[in-house]
Amino acid sequence: VQAGHSVRVLVRQTSKRDGLAGVAGETATGDVLDRASLDLALGGVDAVIHAAGSVGQRPRDEKTLYAVNVGGARNVFEAAKARGVRVVHTSSISAIGFAAEPVVMNEEAPYRTQAPPLHYGESKRQGELLALEMAKDGLDVVVLSPGTMFGPGDVYFTSTRMVLEYLRGRLRFVPRGGVSYCDIRDAAKAHVAALTNGKRGERYIVAGHNLTLFDFLAKLSALTGLGGPRRLPPVLPTVLALLSEGVAKIAEHSLEELNRAVVKHGALYNWVDSSKAVSALAYRIRPIEESLADTLRDLLTRGVYPARTEKLRALSEQKP
Repeated sequence: VQAGHSVRVLVRQTSKRDGLAGVAGETATGDVLDRASLDLALGGVDAVIHAAGSVGQRPRDEKTLYAVNVGGARNVFEAAKARGVRVVHTSSISAIGFAAEPVVMNEEAPYRTQAPPLHYGESKRQGELLALEMAKDGLDVVVLSPGTMFGPGDVYFTSTRMVLEYLRGRLRFVPRGGVSYCDIRDAAKAHVAALTNGKRGERYIVAGHNLTLFDFLAKLSALTGLGGPRRLPPVLPTVLALLSEGVAKIAEHSLEELNRAVVKHGALYNWVDSSKAVSALAYRIRPIEESLADTLRDLLTRGVYPARTEKLRALSEQKP
């Protein structure tokens, strides 16, 4: 909208509309799992940004992950190809792969998988491969692979849930691995740039800050005045994951994301290089401290978490 585009947003009946407040544009009711609704929603548009996806990490989420991230993506691609419109497809750096050592990977790096598989990453990888395969058959598609995103406005608490769990004291012990982080506002601008500047059939990584989980939590500690991270004994996470999976077979519980796949990949490195997006899409990588401060301020302002420390109170009083 800020760039001057006329925007139509696909929303489900159950979609939260908080993020659309004050944004000029229209809505179309539908679902990426409903091809007919996509055909209607794409009427008269020039391009579609496909950002819908499932991000579950529990074993019970496996079926939904592939249905949405692969089947839903196929529906979007086919509907867009039928109308001859460009697709900017939101993938993930999880589709780039994970390494046992802190190496930095780019768009050409061979995909590395681990057992047991992380089904979120596998489903995003399959959706991305589908996009690139259909590009060879005429689909005008550009693939963007964002890192773990922070910043204000996460109404579903997807990426920012990590910050919220830290505030609540539930995230202090960490494995040795690391992830690449970015700001949602920077990633959004890269998507808009890809509408016109992205090259058909190309992948662009939009991440930027390669940090160990320990260093990431240390930055949160410095900003909040809350406790710092501690190293986990290597065997303990696996034992807890086995217990979590065992209980999940009997009844659904709140800690099901603690499972062997998550534990395995949490000790690996998902570090990437965003220089291609910086060059082709004028992608900006703002300081991670700014992203985290704005994330914290947003959570405090919305009343999601109280300002319990002096540093949090100071953050809540600052203007973004």
